[in-house]
Amino acid sequence: MGKPVVGITTYLTNAAWSYWQLQAALIPASYVESVERAGGSPLLVPPGASIEETLDVVDGIVFSGGSDIDPELYGADAHETTSGVVRERDEFELELMRGALDRDLPVLAICRGSQVLNVARRAARSRSACSGTPRRMRTRRCSRRWSQRRPSIAPTASPTGTRREIAV
Repeated sequence: MGKPVVGITTYLTNAAWSYWQLQAALIPASYVESVERAGGSPLLVPPGASIEETLDVVDGIVFSGGSDIDPELYGADAHETTSGVVRERDEFELELMRGALDRDLPVLAICRGSQVLNVARRAARSRSACSGTPRRMRTRRCSRRWSQRRPSIAPTASPTGTRREIAV
């Protein structure tokens, strides 16, 4: 049995390296390193990737942190601390989350990812997914918590075949 393929959602943003200054699909390296340390093979999943093809090849998905999800998507008005909304990413990740849940794939939702999970499941959500901390502290604290964890991925038996669980 090969390593489990774990998708990691990314964001599209302008980036500069060497001679290039282009839009890039980015995620902090700690996400990739954590999946590798846990025994998985990371697959970056940028907004706009094929939902069905992605779900066909992954054994689980990490819904990463990042900017706030658009409050319109859960019927609320923007709060004064809402920032960085990227509707394209929101809509993509909501569809990806719903598809993963429909297929009963394991998901790990981190900070913004927990907002996506709650909206996808039409659950009530608080404005801050990470302990009600101010926006400028929230992402940093969530990222620090994630990078200090030592997750593991273990195969488990299920009635429908082999499944893997991600333990953090």
